[in-house]
Amino acid sequence: MQNPIYPFESRRKKVEGVVLVELVVGKNGKVVEAHAISSPDPLLSQAAVTALLQAEFRPAMRAGVPVAVRIQVPITFDLKANPPAK
Repeated sequence: MQNPIYPFESRRKKVEGVVLVELVVGKNGKVVEAHAISSPDPLLSQAAVTALLQAEFRPAMRAGVPVAVRIQVPITFDLKANPPAK
């Protein structure tokens, strides 16, 4: 998965925290739906959802057949771990 882009305004306001995103991974491993279910900031929600919509996963299997699944993924935004780009 591509790291989410830390929004400038959230970084400026020193907003950190975990965004919990619920998503549906299709039978092909691509994310077909994603939305934040908890977040400290709407801009962080948007960044997390955008990153996960570009992600690909190994498809879930049931009886040897790929199936779509709904999962929850936490995305952590930490200013110390994500310094600003130069």
